[in-house]
Amino acid sequence: MKRAVSRSSFGFTLVELLVVIAIIGILIGLLLPAVQAAREAARRMQCVNNVKQWSLALHNYHDTRGFFPSLGDGSSFSVTARLLPFIEQASLADFFDYSKPVWGKSSSLYSDAEYDMQDRVTIPIPIIGCPSESGDRSFTHKTGWNCVGGNYVVCTGSATDFNRWNGNDSWQVAGLRTDGLFHCGGYANMATLTDGSSNTLAISEAICGSGDDAWYGKVDDNRMGRYMLRDAGSLSAVQESPAALRAYVESQMSGDGAVDASGGSPRWRCDRLFPWVAARHWASTFQAFHAPNDAAPDDWQYARYAARSCHNGGVNAGMADGSVRFVADTVDLDVWRGAATVSGGETESL
Repeated sequence: MKRAVSRSSFGFTLVELLVVIAIIGILIGLLLPAVQAAREAARRMQCVNNVKQWSLALHNYHDTRGFFPSLGDGSSFSVTARLLPFIEQASLADFFDYSKPVWGKSSSLYSDAEYDMQDRVTIPIPIIGCPSESGDRSFTHKTGWNCVGGNYVVCTGSATDFNRWNGNDSWQVAGLRTDGLFHCGGYANMATLTDGSSNTLAISEAICGSGDDAWYGKVDDNRMGRYMLRDAGSLSAVQESPAALRAYVESQMSGDGAVDASGGSPRWRCDRLFPWVAARHWASTFQAFHAPNDAAPDDWQYARYAARSCHNGGVNAGMADGSVRFVADTVDLDVWRGAATVSGGETESL
């Protein structure tokens, strides 16, 4: 009589399979944030390199001309556009005619029989954009023209003097001298920087506008950094501090956490940093009135725009000596504003 031979089962039970799946899920959950953090760290380092390249281009420009670029009257080219020949973009610079204005009539780009600015503002080049920017950096104006935006902007000062900063275009059209490195109607050089080049802000980051041309309507609180407050009325409160500006905006918020501006004030603009080639205040500058990534919105009416980024906790900033620093959102506001001036006599540095 033959004895029965038992056969062992080599498969997984359902419980064992669920345990393995759970362990794999836990490992993925632990690994994914680390992968995302590593990717952001790489993007931030690329951004640092971009800011460094722009800062060195400023020095090359200064060494060649004896002064830093001017912002002109607002209808001319931005500082970053003027730096293209000094940042290994000579071929793109040759595509521009710097003797012509950027703007034509009725908020249209300049064009004539032989030269059309529209053909030139849609060219994306990697170095004008931060790799962490989550938007697509494209914009279509309500009149029909389109362009791309950049993320790197130059510092015009602290924006705390309302004898000069008393309306969005007044300081630019009149060529008023602000307290920062870049201004209109004149040129700064190294001799101007009595605070020291290592203590003076030259360039930093900003976040592109939403690009949807929705100048009226509701603005979600989470998107506030992509919109500019266009019209706060004649409220003197908004001039006092970013906190006062934020309080005013919050007072206009409805129950769903959005600002309903469809019928009047406040109104909004969404073309921040567009087009990057233009020297207009909203397209190419920042000021130190706000702290970096401030919760208060940018203020188009008084031309006060915060340095902003998609990095966690701060912004990259290039100093006038060519160095690059990561400035935390929690930086002391007086120190930040002091770094934005060229001859304020401040003793503390970033």
